[in-house]
Amino acid sequence: VRGEPSATSLVVLEPKTRVDLTKQIEAHRFTFDAVFNENDGNESIYAATLHPLLEHVFAGGHATVFAFGQTGSGKTCTMAGHGNHEASDGNASGLYKLAAHDTVGYAARHGGVDIGVSFFEVYRGVVLDLLSSRTRLEVLEDGKGRVQVVGLREVQIFRADELLELVRQAEELRAVGSTSANE
Repeated sequence: VRGEPSATSLVVLEPKTRVDLTKQIEAHRFTFDAVFNENDGNESIYAATLHPLLEHVFAGGHATVFAFGQTGSGKTCTMAGHGNHEASDGNASGLYKLAAHDTVGYAARHGGVDIGVSFFEVYRGVVLDLLSSRTRLEVLEDGKGRVQVVGLREVQIFRADELLELVRQAEELRAVGSTSANE
């Protein structure tokens, strides 16, 4: 699908064979907040999706960024970037780096803001702390009905490079599946 990042829907065409063996194409429309294609770089994806969430969080809200997709579909390149600043595809920096700089910049401009970072992974039904050597954690509900990840390590950071180093550490410890799609 080609289009502007402001597009709100995506159409997937599915080839079908009817009972009488004639061919047809079935169109399935999915609606989203934004739709991107292979020509959209990480900076435009960040500006349309994650940057507004940071503004919401700094105003007292909560947000979650969830990268989901088939192995080999580009999640890592979108989140971490490929690091080749010579390339002109807009994917050298990932969403982590862009958000880290904006987050630390906001904290510097608005005194009294502390930034704490934690990373956990849910793998095969087990919750693991990625900043404490994959220590097994319990997820419980407290007396006020809020979900708590008990024992999750939180590290206070002051600079974007500290945050990016923690992301790197967490990435090294996360479970990575491999399929023929990786090839």
